Amino acid sequence: MTEKNAAAEISETAQEAVKELMKEGYGTNQNYILSYGGNYSYEAWSPYDNEVFEEKFRSLADEDVTDDYDFFIRVKNGEVEYTAVSKSWYSPLSTIGTYPPSPAKEMYYHTGGGVSYKVDNLIHLRERFIPCD
Repeated sequence: MTEKNAAAEISETAQEAVKELMKEGYGTNQNYILSYGGNYSYEAWSPYDNEVFEEKFRSLADEDVTDDYDFFIRVKNGEVEYTAVSKSWYSPLSTIGTYPPSPAKEMYYHTGGGVSYKVDNLIHLRERFIPCD
């Protein structure tokens, strides 16, 4: 499976997981980020414990996706707005798949000091999409 296909599948599964969490009474109508790396979840801004999402996501997702890819998902008002996946968070050589499709490595992210850097891995891409408010 390519990163592009994995991004689409992860996005769809994440949306399903968010909707199920909403039905279970979790507050999902906010803007937040869910980060996930194959064997463990990363710290993220969400209205509920990241492990709650991870458990729901793993129950719905294909094992190839949960074991092979690291990703982050941006959720806005209960809808998965953006998903980025790769085989590694840190490698500048890894391919980044996004959904909806976008030229991830053509974007820039900005540090708190006003410096701009080109996206070259998922950490940078995630920083680019973390809300400032």
